[in-house]
Amino acid sequence: MKARVTEVESFPVSIPFRIPFVIASGAYLNNAEYILVKVETAGGAVGWGESSPMPAFSKESQEDVHRTLLKKIQPAVVGGNLEHVQELLDKVSLAAPGSPYARAGVELALRDAYARMQGVPLYTTLGGKKQEKAEAVWPIGLGPNRFLEEQVKWARNHGFKEVKLKVGHEPKKDLERIGIARELMGRAAEIRIDANQGYSERDAFYVAGRLDGVHIFEQPVAREKLDVLRRLRGASKARLMVDESCYSPADALDVVKAEAADIINIKIMKAGGLGPSSDIQSISAASGVPNCLGSMLETGIATAAGVHFYVSSRNIGLRTEIVGPLFLEEDVVRGLSIGGGALSVPSGNGIGVQVVESKVKEFSQKKHD
Repeated sequence: MKARVTEVESFPVSIPFRIPFVIASGAYLNNAEYILVKVETAGGAVGWGESSPMPAFSKESQEDVHRTLLKKIQPAVVGGNLEHVQELLDKVSLAAPGSPYARAGVELALRDAYARMQGVPLYTTLGGKKQEKAEAVWPIGLGPNRFLEEQVKWARNHGFKEVKLKVGHEPKKDLERIGIARELMGRAAEIRIDANQGYSERDAFYVAGRLDGVHIFEQPVAREKLDVLRRLRGASKARLMVDESCYSPADALDVVKAEAADIINIKIMKAGGLGPSSDIQSISAASGVPNCLGSMLETGIATAAGVHFYVSSRNIGLRTEIVGPLFLEEDVVRGLSIGGGALSVPSGNGIGVQVVESKVKEFSQKKHD
């Protein structure tokens, strides 16, 4: 049977970051310590996926993901029929219910292989292309003002019309940083800020009332404080977006019932793949809450999949954050275009990019050196 899954491989890689990235809950590592996943069928169809855990954000480490893939997910998938891809995805969910990052890695690979086997782009299997490109926002981590100025100028010079500033440590300094960014970007550009749960309730209200020229205020307080988030919506000059408060479709239901957000940020990794991400989107849309597509600073593999998800969506209109490849010293794919502050839809079947396996093996070897 050509559609029988014969192999699921897990490649732990270590790819240097070229730009430091610090958020209120901690710093990214010096290297992207991710897992790249390869799925192959008896008929030769190959799909690639990615898991991008980050210790300051995710509950899973690279080692956790690798172990889960090999011990729990691989046995559940190998031997299965890719023609019935949803059955395989259900098996993945049952095999590793508490490991969304691991599930996301193999889910993306299975969906890529399935679309390639069908001879269609991934977005076709997600409901079709509804947008032609994905406009992006440039995220800027915490750091000294000089770093902020350099990053804002870089974003402006490379066509980005919006920046996202990480905040959440010192409210007065954060407001100063917003002013610097506004002066450099100009009045026509947009600014959003993200505290990554870093503020106390008091500090969050202090900042919320002073956000002149900011259009989105993301996750100001701890994820479980839905009542505080609801009250902040009324106090903030910017729309309130949640991220850490929504990992799953069940979380999305809780958020909309509590009226705790104007926007829900979807991250494919923390949701556990495109399936749960689509469920979050459906719940949000039915409740009149728009979505944003966030990022874990992934490689070109998950970024390409994210572009397909973005352009197939009816509820994601905000600029996306999936610009991870620009933060890396080197990527592992060819065929991904990021320019002028936007991502083009990769041409070709599946996720549409070519994975350079020699690079995968090179960065995997560096991990073991």
